[in-house]
Amino acid sequence: MTWLKSVIVDIIVSIVIIIAVLAKIEWLTIVVVAYTILMLVLKLLAVVSEQFMKSVKPGKSVQAPLWFTSSLYAFNVFILLGFAWYLTAAQWVLIWFFSWMVYKKSKKVKGKRKK
Repeated sequence: MTWLKSVIVDIIVSIVIIIAVLAKIEWLTIVVVAYTILMLVLKLLAVVSEQFMKSVKPGKSVQAPLWFTSSLYAFNVFILLGFAWYLTAAQWVLIWFFSWMVYKKSKKVKGKRKK
C-alpha cells in the first residue's frame, strides 16, 4: 500500500474531473483540458524516449499496480463520456494506452537487468 502516495495526484485529478463535469465551471474546464493535454504529451514522451522515462522516474520508485491505474483511467473515461466530453475522453483513452505501453516497457527493461 506504499504506492498510494504515488497516486494521490491521480485521485485528485479524478475528483476535479467529476466536479468539472457536474459544475460546468469554465476555469475548472480549462484546468482539466490543460492537465489532460500535459499528461498526453508526457506519456507520449515516455513511450518514445527511454531517456525521458529515466529522467522522470529516477532510481527505485514505488509504482501503483496496473489494475489501479487502469481502473482510475477507465473511471475518468466513463465519467467524461457520460457527460459528453468526447474529445477529452478520447485523450484519456490515449493516456491509458500510453501508460500501459510505458508499464510494459519498464517490465521489459527490468527483465533484461535480471539476466
